[in-house]
Amino acid sequence: MHRRSTASFVFSSIPLLVLPSCQSGSSEKAPSYADVRVSELQVAETRELCEDIEDYAAVAIDLERFACTLVAQFAVAASGTADSELCEETFRECMEDQTDLEEETPPSKDICITEEQRGACDVTGDELVLCANDLSDEVGDWVDDFDCADLEVQTTEDPWPPSCEAIEERCPSFLENAGN
Repeated sequence: MHRRSTASFVFSSIPLLVLPSCQSGSSEKAPSYADVRVSELQVAETRELCEDIEDYAAVAIDLERFACTLVAQFAVAASGTADSELCEETFRECMEDQTDLEEETPPSKDICITEEQRGACDVTGDELVLCANDLSDEVGDWVDDFDCADLEVQTTEDPWPPSCEAIEERCPSFLENAGN
């Protein structure tokens, strides 16, 4: 079993969570990528997968709070102390300064999975989406539970949710920068 801090888990999850750089959109029918190996996805199926991941993450994670949580943690780390007052002040100022990021950054029309990642991935689109959604839930919970008064490093036995085991084993290109 791997042991690492919760913050390390969150930071290492970012590569999979930022897969989506597609425009938002959803449909009520079964996804076209269901039961299709990622290596066999067509462009339209890949876009749909990206959109579904992005839509789920947008609901599961308060992105403004997420950004400010990271800013506060970086400020504390840079100070070299576990200063909860610095953390709280940095977090509060960041939340006050937040602007609507969607207005500033137009959505990309790029596909969120590179050709290299698709070719080296032996999991289905459903498996990839389930893992990304579970990571979104865990990051969302971590952000919601973050408290500057408790800056101790917490560890977790399992670096990835169980739904990500297939990705870790059969699709390592998605997690290669995450470190274990």
